[in-house]
Amino acid sequence: MTGPPPLRLSVLGTRFVVSGGQEVLAEAARLLAPFGSSDGLAGTDLHVGRGMPPAQAVAELVAYLNATALSKVDSLAVHAGVVARDGRAVAFPAPSGAGKSTLVAACLRAGLAYVSDEALCLDWADGAVHPYPRPLSVSAWACTLLGIPGPEPGMLERFVTPDELSAKLATEPLSLAHLVLLDRQQGVSAELRPATRQEAAAALLERSFTHWKRPERAFELAHHLAGAAQPWRLTLGDPRAAAPLLAGLFT
Repeated sequence: MTGPPPLRLSVLGTRFVVSGGQEVLAEAARLLAPFGSSDGLAGTDLHVGRGMPPAQAVAELVAYLNATALSKVDSLAVHAGVVARDGRAVAFPAPSGAGKSTLVAACLRAGLAYVSDEALCLDWADGAVHPYPRPLSVSAWACTLLGIPGPEPGMLERFVTPDELSAKLATEPLSLAHLVLLDRQQGVSAELRPATRQEAAAALLERSFTHWKRPERAFELAHHLAGAAQPWRLTLGDPRAAAPLLAGLFT
């Protein structure tokens, strides 16, 4: 008996051909729809779902695609959440666990368009922002905060698509208009205040996945973008209160 046809994907320019069980492939196709490819070109062959629950199989697939694509991408890629409106993007570089995905989700609820909850991908030549719309990875706490269904039993997070948050994907061309440094504190009011361009440039370089590929250009580009974009520092308590502040940057 033959299985379902493989899922062909192009993620940040890296191609994958994914095979597996029908339930796993159907969920992967839904979550990874922005990366679907129908050109029939060859890619890395992956088989997912052997001996594990579908939710876990999909989580491992997304993690592998993310790590592989970001290691190969031909751009300055920075660990950041990114949202946009009318061709202008706001990015908040931060480490894992800083609340990027929850803040991105809250921003989508506030009417902004989705670019990424994982990486700010910047063209080496001119600093243009390339969308990386992988599914948002949202914790059980964040699901409760946002009023959406939580993870399946045994899972710490669930994947959420922008349409589940009544939001749309941002489309190119995109330019970086604002850089926001996150200062996460519990039980405080959200506050947005100016930061220095030196702090913004340092954050871009510190959180970059790919600066080592072209170190001199990465340094130049980070400082150029920190000068061209407006730098801010956001005191982040409740993401639902912080999101309107970020949306207000576009007015």
